[in-house]
This record gives sequence, structure tokens and C-alpha cells, in this order.
Amino acid sequence: MTAHSQLLWKVDDTDCIEDSKGKCVSVCVNENSEANASFIVRACNNHEKLVKACKRILSCFNSEGEIEQQYQDQLSVALEKVKQALQSAEGE
Repeated sequence: MTAHSQLLWKVDDTDCIEDSKGKCVSVCVNENSEANASFIVRACNNHEKLVKACKRILSCFNSEGEIEQQYQDQLSVALEKVKQALQSAEGE
């Protein structure tokens, strides 16, 4: 599998999704094209942050699903990162 176009993506005024270099990577063409393009861009731009935050939280638990004592403080930080990533992904 080849790598995707470089992030951060954005939507231009014709509902074309552009990569960080301004190259069109996709065009949405239907009655909801503006909303769809915005959703795709928001999802793609936040995907890595969400995956990283989820992995950080999972690393704080042992195989029985209990919080490892030494990770108590890190879990609080990780949960804050998840909240921030979710807000960004939800467009808030």
C-alpha cells in the first residue's frame, strides 16, 4: 500500500480536497459535496491524533484490563489528549 498524500488537507472553494501542497487528491460531486468534503478532511486530518491517543491509553492497562499503578498520571494526560482529539475530529 502506498502512502497517502501529505496532511494537513483542506477543502477549496470547488469542493476539491487538497493536500498540504495544494494538489487535488479528491473531488466530491453530489448534492452534499461541501459537507462530505469537509467531513473527509476533518476525519483524515485527525486520524493520526486519535489513533495515537487511543494507543497511549491502552498502554496504561495490563493484560487483565487493570490500570498499571505507574501509569496513573500518564492516563490522565492521555485522557486529555483523547478529549482534544475528539473535539478536533468533531469540529468543535
